Amino acid sequence: MAGLTAAWRLKRENARVLVFERNYKPGGRMNTRRKAGLVVDHGNRFILRSSPVLRELIVDCGLHGEAKTIERPIYDLHTDGSFTESVTEEAKSDRLCFPEGMLTLPEALRRSTGGFYSIRVTSVVHDESLGKFIIQTEPPLRQQDTAVDAVIVACPAPMAHQLTLPIHPMLYEQFVERMSRVQYKRCISLIAALRKVALPEKFYGLYPPSATSHLQWMAFEDQKCPARRVEGWSSLVAHATP
Repeated sequence: MAGLTAAWRLKRENARVLVFERNYKPGGRMNTRRKAGLVVDHGNRFILRSSPVLRELIVDCGLHGEAKTIERPIYDLHTDGSFTESVTEEAKSDRLCFPEGMLTLPEALRRSTGGFYSIRVTSVVHDESLGKFIIQTEPPLRQQDTAVDAVIVACPAPMAHQLTLPIHPMLYEQFVERMSRVQYKRCISLIAALRKVALPEKFYGLYPPSATSHLQWMAFEDQKCPARRVEGWSSLVAHATP
């Protein structure tokens, strides 16, 4: 979403924008999986209506009529096994989702920016004769398609450090050194389809106690929106950072 949002803002300023994404679809952790009729979000669980940037994105992409309030509660799980609702009634109305999946927003942003390459970037170099940066990819693209005036790198810091090695001499030494020290922990998602499992009524998900568990989130995705339910099936998603 960081890269897509940057592209969206530049496009609004009438800049020519190219987005390079190694996956076949945009969004990063704001993503949706579809299989056997089940629609499961992993990554971002919801967005906040009160966020001015997100509200502007939704309206500008024409999605203001598609965003729905999550009515089912989210709980905090305590170390003694008890749980309490994590937000007030007022805050509950602030949570928005998309019945067709959270990928709805990244896909809309991708369409609005225009140039989108589903391809892996291997490095960023600078061609002094052209006075431009060249985005090198695998498989390679024509140079005239990847020569740009400016580059925004929106990915984990260790990856960004590796991709920009050829242009490190052009950057501030202190910035490069700090970038090399940023740690990144991968998030592991477990998604399971459950058949004939009785789920608690009006229960969407919970936050485990972070002090005692690597687990960060558990949710029953079929209960986010009525349109997400499949008769006889439920879906469970769990997130953890090792």
